[in-house]
Amino acid sequence: MTLNQLFQSLISYIPATNMNMRKAYQPDEIISGVQYDIFSNTTNKNVAVFTVDNQGKLLYFSVEDEILKPSNYTLKRDELIEKASHFVKTFYPEMYKNCKLASFLKLGNAYTVHFAYQDEQLHLFLPETGVTLFLTKSGKISTIISFHDKNTNIHYPDVMISAEAAKKQYLHHLEPELLIAPMDTYYINNNGKFRLVYSIIERAFYIPADGGEIYVQKDAIKQIPFHKPEKVKTNLHDIIGLKGYKLMKKKQAKNKRIEVWSTLPNVIQNKTDFDIEEIDSCLMKLCFDKQDRLLQITSEELPPKDISKPIGVDQAEEIAYQLLFYLYPEAHKQLIRIDGEGEIEDVYCFDFRWQYNSIRILHDIISIDVGKYSGRICSFDHQPLCKQRYEHVHTTPTLSKQTVKQIYADDVQMELRWFQDGESDYKLVYAPTFPKLAGVIRMIDAHTAQIFQTEKTELFC
Repeated sequence: MTLNQLFQSLISYIPATNMNMRKAYQPDEIISGVQYDIFSNTTNKNVAVFTVDNQGKLLYFSVEDEILKPSNYTLKRDELIEKASHFVKTFYPEMYKNCKLASFLKLGNAYTVHFAYQDEQLHLFLPETGVTLFLTKSGKISTIISFHDKNTNIHYPDVMISAEAAKKQYLHHLEPELLIAPMDTYYINNNGKFRLVYSIIERAFYIPADGGEIYVQKDAIKQIPFHKPEKVKTNLHDIIGLKGYKLMKKKQAKNKRIEVWSTLPNVIQNKTDFDIEEIDSCLMKLCFDKQDRLLQITSEELPPKDISKPIGVDQAEEIAYQLLFYLYPEAHKQLIRIDGEGEIEDVYCFDFRWQYNSIRILHDIISIDVGKYSGRICSFDHQPLCKQRYEHVHTTPTLSKQTVKQIYADDVQMELRWFQDGESDYKLVYAPTFPKLAGVIRMIDAHTAQIFQTEKTELFC
């Protein structure tokens, strides 16, 4: 298929008219291959993008979201698979012959259909082979990703452990963590209420089928101690580091107040941007709620032009603590500091989690970034939960961790799968699956033993 033939075939999947193509002026570096934009002759705006390899094979195709107008009509599963299969037959005839349907998943209002190759002996699907298609609920193709043809090195083990032995090892590395969490729309059986639950932490995601060494993840949440400064400053602007900044404008909207501060107010006064998520190198944006509580800070840390020694992590830590205890004087009793922070580009990052009766509250997070050179608070984010939403939760669990692990064990089974180890090597592993359930167990109520599941998102199911 020539490039023009490919273009003519692709535009039949785009709900637009009068289109042309051009080589991408600013190609996306993440997407491999030679990139082309499909654009409207009427508006000159891009409506889709596709890439090809050096042999002209289609690697990637994506239609702009605004072109895919939402529809109330939803196709049935078989109809969506048929739409995807027709695309594969048109653009990947060899895959159409040799690949099998590996998975069909619902992701929000979209669906993914994956066709993959299988190995010859066990007939198990090989990850990152074939093609993945994303479709709207009405059957429009939104994105396709084709995996490169590659020489696969499939390693069949000489000796294999049993599924029961693998399950025993998997459960040994399972760690239920007590949390207060909302059963929101992330879960299949949700009602939005906060509960005391055990979150299932998998520290071994798979078990090597040959009985080899198991990769065990570190503790999901590792606490590190923190202290209250001897003296907490009383001026918020000084703590943040607003010296040299001037207040340009402020705006009240949706029970929030946004302030925009700048080092160059006379130059960019007419370009004030109240979008708190937009970052500008010479602006600091502060967001407060209607009680005048600080909710968010956004700014950008730029390395100085002259050679400047960065502040150390200990000094940055003290700056973060100053803000934390200014806002929450009892922070050392109400919060825990978690590990896994460190230095990202030009800032030091510090993360804290809110607690209630010494139980961590899921999603209630405070993050503080301190500039490596300026010592300013470059980023702060805390969207506090209303205490009335969770203060009814009885925080002494009825069930023990061991009981919860047994509830989980009753539903989980281990099945053989190929695991991609490197670019093209595949090794056989046992992975958890829940054949009797609609989803995957993520939480178990610490009082009632009710299980909470999420949609199955495994690639091959």
